[in-house]
Order: sequence, then C-alpha cells, then structure tokens
Amino acid sequence: MSNYAKRKQAQALERKKQNRKSVISVLIFVLVVAAIVFGIWYADVLRERKNQITGDPNYDVFDYVTLGQYKDLELYYIKPVVTDEEVKEKIDSILASKVKYSEFKDREVKSGDKVTINFAGTIDGKAFEGGTSENYTYVLGEGKMIEGFDEGIYGMKVGEEKVIDVTFPDDYSKKDLRGKAAQFKISLIKAQAVSFQPVWDDAFVKEYTKDEYKTAEAYEKYLYEAMLAAATEASDSQLENDMWKIIFETAKIEGYPDYLYNSLNRQITASIEAGAKQYGITTEVYMQYFAGGLSIHEYVLQHVESSLITKALIKELKVTLPDAKYVEYATSDLEYYGFKTVAEFEKAYGKEALIEYYTEIYLSDVLRELSEVKEVTKEEYEKLTKEEAITK
Repeated sequence: MSNYAKRKQAQALERKKQNRKSVISVLIFVLVVAAIVFGIWYADVLRERKNQITGDPNYDVFDYVTLGQYKDLELYYIKPVVTDEEVKEKIDSILASKVKYSEFKDREVKSGDKVTINFAGTIDGKAFEGGTSENYTYVLGEGKMIEGFDEGIYGMKVGEEKVIDVTFPDDYSKKDLRGKAAQFKISLIKAQAVSFQPVWDDAFVKEYTKDEYKTAEAYEKYLYEAMLAAATEASDSQLENDMWKIIFETAKIEGYPDYLYNSLNRQITASIEAGAKQYGITTEVYMQYFAGGLSIHEYVLQHVESSLITKALIKELKVTLPDAKYVEYATSDLEYYGFKTVAEFEKAYGKEALIEYYTEIYLSDVLRELSEVKEVTKEEYEKLTKEEAITK
C-alpha cells in the first residue's frame, strides 16, 4: 500500500471519530501538486464550457518551464513517535472536556477555577493588537496565559478590578511583543469551581465512546494508533513539503500559457465564489480567511506555476499512472467523497479528470523514490534544518 493510501485511511479513521472538515476548507487548502483538484469539483462545468476557454490547449510546457533539482534530493523523514506522556495528555484533555463547574461568589479565586474576565493590555500606555478581550473564559493555572497573568488574578473576587504588570517571554509567538513589559487591567466577571471531576476508568470510556469501547485499555490502544497515524501523516507531509520546496525553488518559470491560466482561473474563481456564497461573505473576505489575503489573480498564478512544474515533471519522467494505482487511489477516496464504487466516482467527475489528478498524486510518490531519504528524530530534524538554513 502506498503512503498516499495509508494517509487516506488515517484521515478516514479520524473523520469517523471527529467532525469532518468542510469541503470548502479542502477546496481552498493549497497542495503543491494538486492544482488540478479544482477540476475534479468542477469537471462537469469544464466539460460543458471547454470550448469557451481561450488559448491554445496544445501548448508545450517546456516553453515556460526549466526544471531544476528533482532527482537524488537529500531529504529527512521524521520518525513517527507517540510517547506515553502524549497519550496521557490526550486522556487529560478528554477528562478536562467533561469536568463540570458550579458558579460561586463567596470566595477568592485560585488555581483550577474557571474564570470569565475582561482585560485590556497596554505597553508604554498604548493598547496593542490582541491585548484586549471581553468575557474571556479559561481555567486558572493551566498555563494558557503568559507567566504572571494568572498569578495576578489569584485572590480576586467576582466584581473586583485589578491592574497587573507582566512581561512577555523572549520566545513569545508575536515577535513585536517579545520581552516587552505590559500592564493589564482585569475585571473578574464570573468564577466557577469544579463540581464534578471524571475519573479515567472503564465506565467513563464506555459512556464517552457510547459503548464503542468497553475498557479504558482498549480505548487507550485506539488513541495510540490514531495518534501514530496522525504523526505518520504529518511526517509524510513534512517530507513532501520539503521535497516540493526544493523542486519549486530551483525551477524557473517564464510566462504561462493563456489556456492553462484561463482554465484554472475559471475553476478556482467558481470554487471561491461558491465558498463565499455558502458563508455569506464577499470573495475578498473569503480570500483573507482561506488564502492569506491573496487576490484571486495571485492565487490563480500560484496554481498555474504549480501545474506547469508538475506537468513538466510528468512529461520529463514519462510518468504514467498504473491501473492498479488508479483504483487504489480512487477507492481510498470513495468514503470521503460519498461514493460506493469507483464507477459512481467516475460518473460524477469524469475518469479523465480523476486520472489527471491521481497522476499528480502518483508523481509525488515517484519523486520520493528518486530521493535519498534519511530517517531522523524530530529533534535531529529541527537541528539539521536549522543548520542548513544558516549555511544558505
């Protein structure tokens, strides 16, 4: 079974246990090897309007692309690992989601209490982005806020206001706040204490999983396997991202064929408009949320370049999708797209479009086989990639 099929099975398992991601999120998520994915959703439209797309469909991809590095790439694969501590953290998270609280007003708040606060932060007397919130609820002592914030709230009572001094850590996520001293005006609106604390045992697991798992041990095994599948998927994705980054950075593109741009522009614009309509927002707002604020033109150009390089590699390497691989890929996608058979899948989207899409998926596996892959730990990967970034 290919890495792609394994990833799809892992995704299917997670979707069965959790809420499915929206189709729109999948549509907008940029895959470096899947510009054609939009063609799958809009294959019917394309078949009806193919003659309306201007430009020469018989363009030579090598008129626009000069391939760079794509063979013998030195890549690192992070060995998927799930520790007992990580499983315990997952269990603790599940238990925390089922804790019950009751409101109180007669005592000071302490670690473990759930509080609702208003806060307004300033640096040198000026408000800063993300420093103000109303009716913000969280559990004290869980480490959600920066050091000193919770400590400033301990001892307060509902209805009280207080100004606390804190310093943002040097490794804070927002670079412009690192190491800065700030003041927060805090109002304690509501306080709740734990009234029920669940215990991790067979009875809890049976109720939590609605009798799907009878024992805590069985469910812990499932958690481990699901987490390992997710870690494997993450490792595969990281390797492929690294691989495609090298391929894209070393390739040279000069111009693009009108036919490809117009084709992708039609597909992508249709998907963006459909998504914006579903959410009841403008296409500009939609692009801000799902495409980092790029314009539709800029977003289409990304896919045009991706498609050109992908098509050039397929042509250069003479990649042909084996029938067995086509069936494997399509079958692994049936549940996700809501079909029972490959024939139904083909009827909905067209076999030609599916083959083109899956050929690009298969290309990724071909390129991986042409690379030199070294298995490393996560720590080793971070060290190696950091050293390589410094030497560039």
